[in-house]
Amino acid sequence: MTAPAPAVEAVGLHKSFGTVRAVDGIDLALAPGRIYGLLGPNGSGKTTFIRMVAGLARPSAGTARVLGTLMPNRDVLGQIGYMPQAEALYPELSVAENVAFFARLEGHSDREPVDRVLDLVGLADRRTTPAMHLSGGMRRRLSLACTLVHEAAVLLLYEPTVGVDP
Repeated sequence: MTAPAPAVEAVGLHKSFGTVRAVDGIDLALAPGRIYGLLGPNGSGKTTFIRMVAGLARPSAGTARVLGTLMPNRDVLGQIGYMPQAEALYPELSVAENVAFFARLEGHSDREPVDRVLDLVGLADRRTTPAMHLSGGMRRRLSLACTLVHEAAVLLLYEPTVGVDP
């Protein structure tokens, strides 16, 4: 039996900013259907690595692939769910309106996926609350819901549990 192709793969991945080497030779192959975490101190290259995998930054050397596709590549972006460190919410929109907006970006117009992810992140009872009236932890959960709503094959979550109750 052949092992499935890696969901995320890096080969000799490097990224420099002038004389600073932010990423210095990462080699990895992450199997699909698993959860992985990046651990390291501030400034160790975690964010830069995620940005290269997401296609938001080009490596100085080496390659990053998602689902077998060399990154950056627009065609594979619809298969990546990316939750950035900074919130990407519309404060005046309600919880449900924020999630529905991100669902529509991926072509989903029905209410079921919105309801499903709001239940999953524990915000179903806040669906009509404007995002600006949520606590920090609730806004983080809303960001997660916006990332999960289109059921991407690969999820890149930047510190998804910061400020969220256990």
